[in-house]
Amino acid sequence: MARIERAPPIAGTDFMVSRLAASRLALEVCPQRAAPLLALEFEGSSCAMVASVLSGTAVPSRGVWAQPYQYERLFELMSVDPLGRRARAAMIEQATLLRAHIASISGNARTLHVVDTGVFGSIGHYLALGLSDKEVRPVMLFRANYKRRAGLVLPPATGLVCDQDDYTPWKPRSVSRLYWPLIEAFFEPSLPSVRLYRRADDGEVLSDLQKPDWQASLSSDSDSIRAGAFDYLRTLNPGSEAAILERSTRAWRALRRRIVYPTSEDVLLLGVSPRSLDFGVDDLVIFGEPVSNASPLRRIAEVRDSIWPEGEIRRLFPKTAGIWLHLIEVSRTIASAYRAVR
Repeated sequence: MARIERAPPIAGTDFMVSRLAASRLALEVCPQRAAPLLALEFEGSSCAMVASVLSGTAVPSRGVWAQPYQYERLFELMSVDPLGRRARAAMIEQATLLRAHIASISGNARTLHVVDTGVFGSIGHYLALGLSDKEVRPVMLFRANYKRRAGLVLPPATGLVCDQDDYTPWKPRSVSRLYWPLIEAFFEPSLPSVRLYRRADDGEVLSDLQKPDWQASLSSDSDSIRAGAFDYLRTLNPGSEAAILERSTRAWRALRRRIVYPTSEDVLLLGVSPRSLDFGVDDLVIFGEPVSNASPLRRIAEVRDSIWPEGEIRRLFPKTAGIWLHLIEVSRTIASAYRAVR
């Protein structure tokens, strides 16, 4: 905004939060309304694992705690079991610290615009449930209800760059739906997700993300895609504003082409490093795992499970990739046209 000499329409500040941290607020205030989202996050997990993540303390996975996670089962354990009561107390303490952090940055404001890269809006939903005295308005760069098949309906949110549930070939910004980890890696610096808060000696609430010199991680390596974006921003001036929309549309069309019909060079350029699944677990999603001697069926499985199937097709089937990529895009075009007509 400074480059084009425009003032932001509202006051803003850094907000140290994550899906995990925000979920604790919702679980403290109205756990039953938060339960459907948690069921998606923790499918196949044990009660011990879920309690450990929510509380930030170690709960041994033995006895009744080794049972599969169910909302009713977990909260009964956290109410009647001594270990569970300690875990619940730790979870409430973390929720209290987050509430203090929010109060310190929002003051007496009644309306909070929570800006997130997207996509689903879990953070905004949890905060809306947990902050009954505030009006929370989620603002996401890319909004998409990709979990709608699970029957979840979230409060209204704004999608600034793209507000579409599905990829539509003639709407280039919706290509973000095909390869979300690339968008996420572009906007999110190499910093851990917030898991815990603590109160500093001066009373300020700090997250475990805020390690010494953490701001240095916000800058980009000189040869990264994000560094190129920063270079572009430095070229802007007040006269650039009128052309920003046209330039961005051209850029999205070019990115769509690289994601949908990637060349070998595009795979090298856009292949992202391992990304965390977040929500208190250490699991990673990885693009481009070695499969040099894999059978065709194994390679097809790799494509199906990949975070970027088109790039995986180019990488694993270089000779026939063009044909497969074209057929896939034709299929998606037909499906998009059918949705539009319906």
